[in-house]
Amino acid sequence: MRHVFAMLLLMGCDPRVTPPASDAAVDAMSDIVWGPTTPSTLVTWTCVDPNPQPDCPWGDTVMGHAAVFDRNPPQAALSFRLGYTVSDSIYLPRPCSDVTHVRLVAGEADVWEGDLREEHHTVIAHLMPGDVYTPVVFPENNVLSVQALSAFEFQVFTCQ
Repeated sequence: MRHVFAMLLLMGCDPRVTPPASDAAVDAMSDIVWGPTTPSTLVTWTCVDPNPQPDCPWGDTVMGHAAVFDRNPPQAALSFRLGYTVSDSIYLPRPCSDVTHVRLVAGEADVWEGDLREEHHTVIAHLMPGDVYTPVVFPENNVLSVQALSAFEFQVFTCQ
């Protein structure tokens, strides 16, 4: 777990920053039929590159909690990044990331966005229980992930 926290610090991210939700956005969430409450999964990033530098900048393995998405369409979530494979499919690509809403039920988690080929992703929201992440349109090669240092529970309303 220290590796994940150290990675956040090295990235220079402040995961406590959350964009304010507008009243209209919160009102729109009342019409959504949410999926079941799902616990986060403890996932492992494992370097598969035989020459780990620079393709595996975080070391041989890193662990953390994440929301796992469906590998099958329409979500078609991915389980790789840089020189790493991830033990579950945590990276949600476009176009599904553009229409995926995440509601945190328990714990705390950060919503990350970035290009799979880049070392640093950006924390675009910090979620507390009851908070809802409302999607924005990302650049074509970017993905969405929901991660934390400890366990959390979440619900998803996503593309069908």
